[in-house]
Amino acid sequence: LNAVAMTVDTRARDIDVAGALEEATDAGLLSEDPIRGYRFASDDIRRIVYHQVPEESGRSLLHLSIGYQLNGRQEVEKESDTRIILLINRQLNTGAGMVTESKGRSEIARMHVSAAKIAKQKSAFKYALGCLHNGWDLMLTEDNKWDQNYQLSVEMAELFIELFYITKDYVSCLIWVNELLRHAQSLKD
Repeated sequence: LNAVAMTVDTRARDIDVAGALEEATDAGLLSEDPIRGYRFASDDIRRIVYHQVPEESGRSLLHLSIGYQLNGRQEVEKESDTRIILLINRQLNTGAGMVTESKGRSEIARMHVSAAKIAKQKSAFKYALGCLHNGWDLMLTEDNKWDQNYQLSVEMAELFIELFYITKDYVSCLIWVNELLRHAQSLKD
């Protein structure tokens, strides 16, 4: 437990996850499954460990760290692994409030777009819209998201339009069409 709690006190990208996992596995708190990865030995242990992490910033940093670690794994073919993209998206979204720099927020917003596309392919339209709203909200803090992240903003607007049309929310669809037209830099957009 101390290894997990101590790692949360460091910055999200600097956590020694491998060391903490090894220590927790040796202590019998985790088991390693070659297919599913690490798992807590029981739900009770999972709950106890999670409640050892400080409520506000600690848990957010933990989720953010998990998301960054998963996103950075070279052996994961993220483009074709639906499950891992959605897991990364959930973890980064939970910790997104801790990210203050524009580049990091845009990076997480891009993960939301990937998750929204996957959800759309699976006909999970409400989930896809939720992902897009979360990504868009991350970019709200920027002075002008259209200037700072034009391609990402266009991609998100087009996906909003498509999803609102599919779900027959024509009013929202038209709002996004107008938003896109107002900011479009070319006819192609």
